[in-house]
Amino acid sequence: MKYEERESKPRQREIGRIQLLTLKDYGLEPYHTVLDIGCGSLRGGYWIAKFVSQGTYIGVEREQSAQTGQRCVEEYELKNVTVCVKDEIGDLKFDFGWSYGLFNHRNCNYIAELLHWAIPKCYRFFANYRGEPVPVDDMYGNQPSANQSTEVFVADMARLGIVVKPLGSIRDPSVQQLAEFSIAK
Repeated sequence: MKYEERESKPRQREIGRIQLLTLKDYGLEPYHTVLDIGCGSLRGGYWIAKFVSQGTYIGVEREQSAQTGQRCVEEYELKNVTVCVKDEIGDLKFDFGWSYGLFNHRNCNYIAELLHWAIPKCYRFFANYRGEPVPVDDMYGNQPSANQSTEVFVADMARLGIVVKPLGSIRDPSVQQLAEFSIAK
């Protein structure tokens, strides 16, 4: 199955392309290495991996989702791309860390634990978040951390040792915001 068949709705493909454009806005180059947390079926990873053709793209997912992601790598015939579980990353370092949508489905404690693992592996780490409260049908049964105002989100993450630097609206026409994340010193 090709990317266009799996991501059959134009809006889905556009969200993938927006992810690449967002990272390019912050300096992504073809020779960079990218760690994508919660890469799923490579909606954004497809575009990012094609762009970093001289670098490496590694997507991280939970066990079953990692298997689906790796099948997508093969179906899309992507080069220099791996999808795996986080325990398989080892001591690798990355130019960019990225996550799109993770904050919309998980609570602050889970996200902070994941970020404390991922951020030290990345020169820069970016992710989107909602930026304002909106009704969410959360498939994981959690109160998503990003379903709150920017001020509350930033304060919650600070309480857990994560510094959030809001960067403004993402190119996505929804309420999505972009931030750069670091570990509190």
